Amino acid sequence: LVSSLALVSLTSSDSTKAQNQISIVGDTGMIKLGANQTFQIEADGKFGPQTQVAVVRFRRFDYMQTVCNGGICKYAVASQTTSNPITLTAGEAAFFDVPAELQTVRVAVLSNSRDVRVNY
Repeated sequence: LVSSLALVSLTSSDSTKAQNQISIVGDTGMIKLGANQTFQIEADGKFGPQTQVAVVRFRRFDYMQTVCNGGICKYAVASQTTSNPITLTAGEAAFFDVPAELQTVRVAVLSNSRDVRVNY
């Protein structure tokens, strides 16, 4: 009985830690924007029964072209920025707009909940 209770307490402790870890829940991959194009990515709080609140962050990577050879171009991350944490509850959403002047970008959405939906 004692070992069963110890096992249950360890399991619930691990699942609580997993909920508090921030991980990537959405990623656009590298996108090349055309002239006057903007890009928007959204995370919303349509959570499952276990999640009431989630924290999201948007991380933007700006790329610059380094070399091209035979029609294949190589890019490198020139800079990256991460938004402040945003707390979402069920039915709430957060949008991140990428302006056209950035041209080649990647946006990752980070969250402590896998129940966050990402649309772009």
